[in-house]
Amino acid sequence: APRCPRVTERCREAQPPLAVVASEHTAACWYAHEEMSR
Repeated sequence: APRCPRVTERCREAQPPLAVVASEHTAACWYAHEEMSR
């Protein structure tokens, strides 16, 4: 979370699940799908 500009309390309180964001690429982010939609 320290390097993310969108960090929230949720990020600090719980580890997010890994989300598939591209072929063979995952991200541990509560907002990964929102970011990929931009």
